[in-house]
Amino acid sequence: MFRLLRFFSLTSLLVVITAAAALSLYSRHSLHQTLIQHGQADNLVVAGILANALAEPLQQLQRGGDHNTRGFLQGSLRRLLEGRSVTQVAFYDPEGRLLFAQAQDERGLLGGDELRQLRARQVLSTFVTQPVALSAPGQPDTRYLIYSLVPIHDGNNRLTAVVGLHDDISALYRRSDQNR
Repeated sequence: MFRLLRFFSLTSLLVVITAAAALSLYSRHSLHQTLIQHGQADNLVVAGILANALAEPLQQLQRGGDHNTRGFLQGSLRRLLEGRSVTQVAFYDPEGRLLFAQAQDERGLLGGDELRQLRARQVLSTFVTQPVALSAPGQPDTRYLIYSLVPIHDGNNRLTAVVGLHDDISALYRRSDQNR
């Protein structure tokens, strides 16, 4: 009888621990999905603004734009993104080749699966962590980003460009993680 009670209490403890672990994993997954949706919505709006405001320089880049075009894009992006959480922007042509990037480490070519999805008007987003170089003591050493590839289509439903955006959601992630 006492063995059975001991077995029951150990089994109950194991079930409670397993349930708590499963709920914790589900909670973290749910948090990531919510943050991706939030970041993707922000990136979709910003990509539309950038595509409309920078349509002419993007067309010049696709025709082989010069150093002046790149300088104009850098300055325009700085002004258009001031006060926003977007940290990096890249533009790709309809074939997935990199036309312009603010960051040196941006991918030079998009994959075939990505291009198929982008041509079908799908926005692709993912949760990314990025180490912060030389963070001060007491400061966070990781940035949390949503990386989105947003397709830009013309009136004939043809893919004309792809905008790649890194949206820094670190503050939102930390607040959400603390509230969990």
